[in-house]
Amino acid sequence: MYRLSVPALLLGLGMAGNALAMLPPGTVSVNGTLTADNHYGLYVGQADGSGLRFIGRNEKGDAGAPGVYNWSQPETWNFLVTPGEHLYVMAWDDGGPQGWIGNFTWTGGGIASQAPDWRAAVAPGGNPGGSGDLPATATLGGYIVMADWQAPAASAPNGASPWGAIPGVGTGHWLWHDSLDSTSLSDAHFAMFRTANPLVSAVPEPSTYAMLGLGALLVLTVTRRVARDQRKQWLG
Repeated sequence: MYRLSVPALLLGLGMAGNALAMLPPGTVSVNGTLTADNHYGLYVGQADGSGLRFIGRNEKGDAGAPGVYNWSQPETWNFLVTPGEHLYVMAWDDGGPQGWIGNFTWTGGGIASQAPDWRAAVAPGGNPGGSGDLPATATLGGYIVMADWQAPAASAPNGASPWGAIPGVGTGHWLWHDSLDSTSLSDAHFAMFRTANPLVSAVPEPSTYAMLGLGALLVLTVTRRVARDQRKQWLG
């Protein structure tokens, strides 16, 4: 049996601690479960598309994983989100009804695919098709910047026809930018969805804290000076 020495264990713990210390304050670990009719790509990035990074996607084709029609069984992803970042779901359809559904949780918070919490837009890029891939993240970033983000117009609760109940998606609803029916303005393209707000509010930079501290110190100094002068006047 392999034994890890105490020095090696301490070194490993130290390296892990250093890696965690390098993460921005407020970073959260997110568990996300989602699926789409028929395909999706999950991303994280800033509101302007900068720092966009790919998390994962569902299977290609129509075989399901397991099951049929792709959407019958969702995928679960675990990833980090730093303050100020949004979730992005890029989704497209092979034909017939379309939509996506999901739920995301982290310590102290969570968000599901419910229309008030998301914004949607149609990408100018073509529908990737059943076996296709989404464009490069740099291209998607350009689409995000140019997008006309609007609240999703179509929503249906989990269990709605033709999909039935999808496990693991919490209070998520099926969403699409215009219609869950067979015809959509994005049939020849793909639809982009972004959380209406960042998952975690941006944390002030250390310099901001320093300025706040300096301001508080200044107020305290002035207050003490005024009180001292008043005591002198009273004592005459």
